[in-house]
Amino acid sequence: IVNRFIVQSSNMSLSKEIKNIWNTNAAFWDERMGEGNTFHETLLEQNQLDLLEITPNKLILDLACGNGHFSRSLAQHGAKVVAIDISDQLIEIAQSKSQAFNIDYRTIDATKLEETQALLKDYPQFEAIVCTMAIQDIDQLEPLIQFAYQALPAKGTFTFSIPHPCFSMDNTRFIHEVEEIDGEVLDRYAIQIRDYLVYRQYKGLGIQGQPELHYYFHRPIGELLQLFFNEGFLLDRLLEPCFPPSEGIPKLHRKVYQNNPPVMIARMRKNDGR
Repeated sequence: IVNRFIVQSSNMSLSKEIKNIWNTNAAFWDERMGEGNTFHETLLEQNQLDLLEITPNKLILDLACGNGHFSRSLAQHGAKVVAIDISDQLIEIAQSKSQAFNIDYRTIDATKLEETQALLKDYPQFEAIVCTMAIQDIDQLEPLIQFAYQALPAKGTFTFSIPHPCFSMDNTRFIHEVEEIDGEVLDRYAIQIRDYLVYRQYKGLGIQGQPELHYYFHRPIGELLQLFFNEGFLLDRLLEPCFPPSEGIPKLHRKVYQNNPPVMIARMRKNDGR
């Protein structure tokens, strides 16, 4: 059972606290976010690569890049990569692991106008933006989305993945039932959902054992997508990948998340007819 609690803070103090938390968690997360991470390899990596439609030297911004694992994958597939994160500790780790790649890493808070505008002086336009499993950790999405719209050309895309708002946030409870039918004992797995439409700001675990709980911001799908629509994006693709049957996947994921998607991946496209 993960303990969670609702929190309230001013935007300025909250932004600073979020940065401090990710700096504290950086080394721990780095140890678990790389090769062999079943969750990312099975659900996210190839799906995001497909949606990004990488061509040689395609200029891609990896937003909230963490330890640079996906940034390096982008570079391996031929993209020219700029990668940013709010945590300077994660950026240092990413740089140390990316010496074989020509990736421009920078410590930038994508919700701060002065920081994103400084980036646009060096890179006036990106061909695509990607954000892997981080939108749910960001408190102010409006300035980030405004920056993304400004940074993309007509029909440019912003691809992001998040824990599925219906099945993977703090409003879910996993249920394991056992029943006997005609002499056969059957296991049934399900997800109980509550308060899906309620926006929530809370702290919780991403990985068991992490030094500090980090912030989550639960937004129902309609509310989240509307923020992009308001700025001028259109929904171009929506994926809800599940785990395939496999003995190599932990039992809870193998059973609960075979038919209930643990993540949602969306590709938003800039509407040039705005």
